[in-house]
Amino acid sequence: MKKAFLFDLGGTLVEYYTKDQFPKILVNAILEVSNYLQEVGLLGDPPTNLWDSVRMEDHDSLDHSVRPLEGRLARIFRLDESSLSESVLITVCDRFLQSIFHAGRLYDDTIRVLSELRERSYGTTVVSNTPWGSPAELWRRELAAIGLTKHLGATVFCRESDTGNQLDRSSSTHWRSLEYSPRTASS
Repeated sequence: MKKAFLFDLGGTLVEYYTKDQFPKILVNAILEVSNYLQEVGLLGDPPTNLWDSVRMEDHDSLDHSVRPLEGRLARIFRLDESSLSESVLITVCDRFLQSIFHAGRLYDDTIRVLSELRERSYGTTVVSNTPWGSPAELWRRELAAIGLTKHLGATVFCRESDTGNQLDRSSSTHWRSLEYSPRTASS
């Protein structure tokens, strides 16, 4: 079985934001979503306590289960998530993430290190949580946009865990689909 290195995405391969920078990014993200909802006629009356609603959603769950971004935004903007099309839901999430993606910068040695590991026949995998439980497909698109996809063997994000919990190396079907076992991976 092939040996592999596991990498977190933010703060390891790419710099997106620090904890101190997140509040400003969050404000921009919420404003982007609000603008989109207004553009498509879904905003209705803006919640009078929008920022109170944002603060109520800005935390992890006590049991560490993933709280999907779509649900958080639906609660903040008082939307009926079940009545929204998949296209609207993914666009809302994409608009939320634009401030984060815009801030992203590859670390100077990221490509070099990943290339050297792959040249030495090591697997390279991103195993990462996503901000506010955002969809994995948008993060895969981001990896392609910044040129990381061709340097990675696989990606596993928190939303893809079988348990809906923080990434669990023993249970995820994504682990079973990799060329290597989590027991042979180094993080």
